[in-house]
Amino acid sequence: MRRSWQQAKAERKWQRARERESATGSEPEKGRAHQQRDRDTLSTQDTNTCENHPSTAGNQADMASCTKVYAERVWDCCSWNSNSMNTQTPIFQDCQDAFDKGERNSGAAYVLRPDPSWKLVRAVCQFDHESGWTVIQRRLDGSVDFYRGWSDYVDGFGYLDGEYWIGNHILNTCLDAIHYLTRTNKNLGVYLETHEGVSKTANYSTFYIDNADSDYTVHVGGYTGNARDSLTFHDGQRFSTFDNDNDSKNTNCAVEYEGAWWYSSCHRSNLNGRWIKGGNLPGGSGITWYYWTWHDYSLRIVNMKLGR
Repeated sequence: MRRSWQQAKAERKWQRARERESATGSEPEKGRAHQQRDRDTLSTQDTNTCENHPSTAGNQADMASCTKVYAERVWDCCSWNSNSMNTQTPIFQDCQDAFDKGERNSGAAYVLRPDPSWKLVRAVCQFDHESGWTVIQRRLDGSVDFYRGWSDYVDGFGYLDGEYWIGNHILNTCLDAIHYLTRTNKNLGVYLETHEGVSKTANYSTFYIDNADSDYTVHVGGYTGNARDSLTFHDGQRFSTFDNDNDSKNTNCAVEYEGAWWYSSCHRSNLNGRWIKGGNLPGGSGITWYYWTWHDYSLRIVNMKLGR
């Protein structure tokens, strides 16, 4: 058991963040109001949507679960509105599958089924001239609060046209989205950009995470790129948040560095840390990539994407 003062400190930080959102009308606060409005207005439409979709045709259990997914969880996993899905909506295993089947609308959101079951997740695909990549995390402008607890990181949060985290598992099921995606998508690409517009990349030929029973332990290696390797340090570490401390330090790294990550003791990268306008943030609590910009600089733009 961790000492109780750590949990109290985490809760105080979480409460202060929520109070700031409420006072400023920030995007996360607006988003939660929008999510509730969607739940209220769409509740009578979900049954028809699911009954008519080919993934649930003839299967009452799947249809019932589909309705529950639309009604309860989709807005927590990248703000998916069920109005955007109909019987003609294509479903792909991942973004490489979408590319192989002729899709080329890079930056658009696609419906994915990374596991052979019917369960679905929505994510942004990026396409280059020969492959498709599934974006699992994106930071742009600080409009979404990434200092969140375990359940938020498991469920996913944010906006597909802005900042988001795809989630460690799919919607309201026990399937693990990143875990299942990395069964076949073991290449990770990381794009990093400073507030001054300088960009670098880090690529890993091995990247996968274990399931929830192992607290989404990360396995990463095979670095190439020009950003210098700041992720292999975290290989073999479990995922940690302020309310679920799985790091190897005797204090809570997620609280200390105001993020959520595969902390060791503590980090060489912190891509779910605080977004800071201007970039300067002493102490390593920002969006950091240590071996390029060190601990005292918070990056402006980051995205993490999976490919085969």
